[in-house]
Amino acid sequence: MLVPTCVLGSTGIQEQATNGHDPDKFVELGSFTKVVTGTVLHRLAAAGTLALDDPIEKWLPEVPGGTGITLRNLADHTSGLPRLPPGLDASPADPYASFTDASLADLLQELDKVVSGPTGRMEYSNLGYAVLGHALSVATGRTFQLLVNEHVLAPWGWQRRP
Repeated sequence: MLVPTCVLGSTGIQEQATNGHDPDKFVELGSFTKVVTGTVLHRLAAAGTLALDDPIEKWLPEVPGGTGITLRNLADHTSGLPRLPPGLDASPADPYASFTDASLADLLQELDKVVSGPTGRMEYSNLGYAVLGHALSVATGRTFQLLVNEHVLAPWGWQRRP
């Protein structure tokens, strides 16, 4: 069986094999990355590097204090953050093309104003996971890729391709 594959890197798609599949039918991999990010979070918590109930301000000092949002809230979609970052210039091909590192940095400084509901109420949030992934990188001083390599790929014996 031929399976479509796509190898991503910091500069975008590095290799793509459609194997006869329509490239326009590929799905976003965002939801899969939530599993990966959650795995990294729980492994770091188990190692004592951070705690699930750490307030995000502990790791992201640029976030205004008093949001009440914890790392756990980000992971279980109870942060009160909306599904998508505000002001996305959504295009069908890549709805996150305009959401850059600079956009995230700006958004973090006003995160208290972005909250769309109370902490503790369930609301699926891609934005929450973007904040969580960034917080994990800051908390460890390691890139997200290195965290994934160490806490997700290496335990399975997988190696990241150079």
